[in-house]
Amino acid sequence: MPNQLFDMIWMPAIIKLPANAVLLVNNNLLKQKTMKRIMNIAAIAALLLGLAACQKDESSSANNPGQGENTLKNVVTRPFKAHSTGTIAIVYSEENECYPEYAQTQFIGSGNGTHIGNSADEFYVCSNAQGGLSGPFYGTLTAANGDEIYFSQSDMSVFIFIDEYGNVTGEFDITGGTGRFEGATGHIDTYGVDDFVNMIYDIYMEGTITY
Repeated sequence: MPNQLFDMIWMPAIIKLPANAVLLVNNNLLKQKTMKRIMNIAAIAALLLGLAACQKDESSSANNPGQGENTLKNVVTRPFKAHSTGTIAIVYSEENECYPEYAQTQFIGSGNGTHIGNSADEFYVCSNAQGGLSGPFYGTLTAANGDEIYFSQSDMSVFIFIDEYGNVTGEFDITGGTGRFEGATGHIDTYGVDDFVNMIYDIYMEGTITY
């Protein structure tokens, strides 16, 4: 009788929670934990691979400094032509680099050129009362969008006045720029009129530009 009573008391518990049900729950939990562990391992592996790749890129850039630069820019040498007209001013002032030995001759105007379109133009050179020049003779053409081309010439002997009417020839090196002309190089010849009677100029430029 005690054994039957014991069986009657515990039988419902055995029926409600059979052994195979306990094993089924444990198997599901085991599968969930296993999948979670696999996902964690995969995430860690991906992170380690990413770190290794970053370290490789940094090492490569350090060994090859130029490799990190933009290599997509297609540097091409192109024909260049421009025309500039404007006014001439001779300024003797401590506000420019020619002072006090020289005055500064300023050519300020506007024009149009290949690759740059309409431009604002300015050229400067130091000069004395006898018309002698002291370099460098430098200038800038500025496009409507703000991009600039820089010009410079340190040899004043290349500028030659042909006659008493102000016809003149010369040449400049292209020494850089901004925007799409950053790092530009090249060379141009110039010809036209520097009229110091009426204080106006009319100059043509022709050569090549590489950018």
